[in-house]
Parts: sequence; structure tokens; C-alpha cells
Amino acid sequence: MIWKDLSGATPTRRAAFDDWRVNGPSVALRRTSEGTWSGKLRGRDVVLTTSPGKVEGGDVRLSLTFDDAGAVVVAGLWGGQSVRLVLATERVSGKLPSGAIDLTQMGAGMFNSWQGLLQVGGPSDMPQMALALLDVLVP
Repeated sequence: MIWKDLSGATPTRRAAFDDWRVNGPSVALRRTSEGTWSGKLRGRDVVLTTSPGKVEGGDVRLSLTFDDAGAVVVAGLWGGQSVRLVLATERVSGKLPSGAIDLTQMGAGMFNSWQGLLQVGGPSDMPQMALALLDVLVP
């Protein structure tokens, strides 16, 4: 996952995830044998629990649902701040603490607008993907 801010206000941010870890600019989490995610998030020690459609712990309370069109909706609190992203095949849009975001699909997991360039990889309904995505989009 890569976010390139075209305004130059923030440096390029990268995050990676798989079934057992999430690593990014301000997140370093590992899945424990109990199924929780433990590590650092935005400078704090955290333990996040996941259940179908939810990620919770510390100042993170996210829901992952599907809208009527089949897009993944990530909504709730990230770092105690309200977020809402709609991850559709042709668009990534929503509201972040920094304001609205609206990126259109360019192909091969790439989305862009005047705001920046986002490269996404992996299933959009995985909690790890939501954590990595928010880590690159919310500095």
C-alpha cells in the first residue's frame, strides 16, 4: 500500500500487511496466538481484537461492512478521530480527519485524483488492509 500526496504536504507513506502482520509509518502489529493484534499504533502500545466486521482496541473502533453495491465501507474511529471510507472497484472515497477524499480507479489497484496517488493490494475486507490503508492516509 502506497500513498503519494501530490500536494507535497506529507511525504510518501507505505504500509504492508499479510495474515500475521501490519507494518506502516505508524503501525507495527502482529497477530497473537489468541487471535488479537498486538504492537504499536500511532506511538502507543495496543491490543486490537477483531470479530466479523469489527476491529476494536485503544482509540480504534472500526466496522467493516458492505454497502448495497458491494463496496467495502470502513467507518468508525481511528486514533480517536472519525473516519469513513468506501472502497469500491472504481473508486475510493470518504471522509478522513484531514477532509474528504475521492480517488478514481486507474487500473491494477491504482487510484488517483488531484489529492494524490494510492496503490492498494489485497482483499479490501481484511482488517489488516483497513489498518494499513488508514495508516498511509491519515498522517
